[in-house]
Amino acid sequence: MKVVVINGSPRDRGNSDLLCDQWILGAEEAGHEVEKIALREKKIQPCKACYACFRTGVCVQKDDMAEILKKIEDAFVIVTGHDGRQGLKRTADDLTAILQNLGCTVRRTIWGERVWQKGEVIGTRAMEEAYQTGKNM
Repeated sequence: MKVVVINGSPRDRGNSDLLCDQWILGAEEAGHEVEKIALREKKIQPCKACYACFRTGVCVQKDDMAEILKKIEDAFVIVTGHDGRQGLKRTADDLTAILQNLGCTVRRTIWGERVWQKGEVIGTRAMEEAYQTGKNM
């Protein structure tokens, strides 16, 4: 199965990044093909809320999002990760239109609760949950 993991966290090796990696470990052990995309490494303009994408399926902005959206369209499973408000807002803005157009639904949410500093998620229930979810999708 082809999977795209989109990490919207602004922090490299932050808690969401670690959870994504744990999910990937499980998925790859189960034989799935996984590609991870870190939005912090891409040139992506904020959504203009012009809704052209709803009419045409294409964003009017010329940035790295078109390449990411193509990978999403080709994937069977999409996983997103984000740290806090900034990551959530960016991920939601960038992906909402295409995910809605594809008829995607949220199947599972893994919450690394009460972890704020980098690495605090290690050893928590969320890490095992991420691994098992990736392995047993």
